[in-house]
Amino acid sequence: MKNRLYFNIEESRDNVFNKIMLEQNTIGYYNLPKQDISNILEFVDSFDKDIENIMVLGIGGSSLGAKAVYEFLKPIKKPKKKLFFFESTDPLNILSLLNEVDIDKTHFLVISKSGGTVETISIFKYIFAKKPSSENYTFITDIDSNLDKFAKELGSKVFYLPPNVGGRFSVLSVVGLLPLALSGVNIKEL
Repeated sequence: MKNRLYFNIEESRDNVFNKIMLEQNTIGYYNLPKQDISNILEFVDSFDKDIENIMVLGIGGSSLGAKAVYEFLKPIKKPKKKLFFFESTDPLNILSLLNEVDIDKTHFLVISKSGGTVETISIFKYIFAKKPSSENYTFITDIDSNLDKFAKELGSKVFYLPPNVGGRFSVLSVVGLLPLALSGVNIKEL
């Protein structure tokens, strides 16, 4: 056939491999399996033992990866702490989730890479009005974002995302590892 595309599998495989190798210099998710997670493990070890629930306030990549792993592992091994995910600004959904827990035995992870995700900040403001205590919140964001500045003013713990890791690839960053570790998942094995 005249217009048939010539395709050399060996050549294409080499090109793809070389492009991936170059990509590793700029895209951070390749390095996540080799990262130092000691700060996450230290936080988990010092975490309040009376906390029964972890509520993740995050949209899209800020919650999807952790939720997928948690839901997959939950039937295999009972979690030490329950994870809940606020992924919608629907008031009925928010009230329903809050009614499932004792808010005094709940810790909130507020996750926004940019520090300005409107949905996440809206949910956080609503919950913070009900429970305005700095020790009930941990923030995950970019350095110097508005959320980082607020967390520091509040005196809450802040974890930072690698700047070259996008939300949808963040499950093996602090975004996914922290909630999973708090629920009892062995993140070293993960």
